[in-house]
Amino acid sequence: MKKAFLILLVLVMVLTAASTGMAGKKEEEYCKENGHTPVVDPAVDPTCTETGLTQGSHCSVCKAVLEKQEVLPALDHLFIAWYPNGRGTHLMICKRKCGYQDVQYCWMMPLPQADPEAAAVSFCPICGTCIGAENMTMVKGLKIVSGAPKGSLRVFSLQLAGAKYMTVAFEYSGKLVQPAGEVVFTLPDELKNASFVRVDGEGTELLLESAEEPGTLKLNFAPEGEGPLQVLVLKEI
Repeated sequence: MKKAFLILLVLVMVLTAASTGMAGKKEEEYCKENGHTPVVDPAVDPTCTETGLTQGSHCSVCKAVLEKQEVLPALDHLFIAWYPNGRGTHLMICKRKCGYQDVQYCWMMPLPQADPEAAAVSFCPICGTCIGAENMTMVKGLKIVSGAPKGSLRVFSLQLAGAKYMTVAFEYSGKLVQPAGEVVFTLPDELKNASFVRVDGEGTELLLESAEEPGTLKLNFAPEGEGPLQVLVLKEI
């Protein structure tokens, strides 16, 4: 009885495969004679963590792919600005509204000052946290004219002992990144008539190379003899 059942099962499987093959051939022949019947395969938008697909299509009769769907890369999280947590870290909430939050340690570094007797101040160029002074204020409105560094521009200002400082850096995912050489910016209206010097790690004030257009600022993140710099500290004069 068991043997007969197995023989019957195999026979059913063979007949099913044969009929499916015949149906497939009939469908292909039908499409050759009458053309495909296209069905849209809808596009899928990528998210911060998942890939997407372009719109495609296939034939509803023979299942042939008429327009292949291409894979779209995931977008990654979009971090516009980082906010101080007050605990040596900064926080960002993804602006794509995926609900993701990220916390990174602050990149604290000393603020170079020309006066060797000045009280020590350290700062984070990503969120503006300060130790030894009030937190810095974000400067908005600077736009990159030339140079294409990876990451987002971070500019902060600080009033300290009668001097106004401005820090310029680039970050990606809450961490400093290294710009490649020279970057030119347009300045916001309130700074278009301002002049700056760069303050190096020893507190020495260095002249900046003149920008070709008024209202712009040219900064070199790899000055000759100093090696690449991740953060530039400027002083308004």
